[in-house]
Amino acid sequence: MSNQKMENSVFMQIRIEKDTRDKFRKLCKEKAINSSELLRMLILKWIKNNEKE
Repeated sequence: MSNQKMENSVFMQIRIEKDTRDKFRKLCKEKAINSSELLRMLILKWIKNNEKE
């Protein structure tokens, strides 16, 4: 993430079941995907898909 994006970034905390988190982390590690980046991409995709409505 660029410095300018970091200046505009905020921290978001969510609550999920431990088992769900553990499975997510395990899959991300196996696929060499940064979990934070994946979550950001999923959120942006969801926003894009739902703004059309």
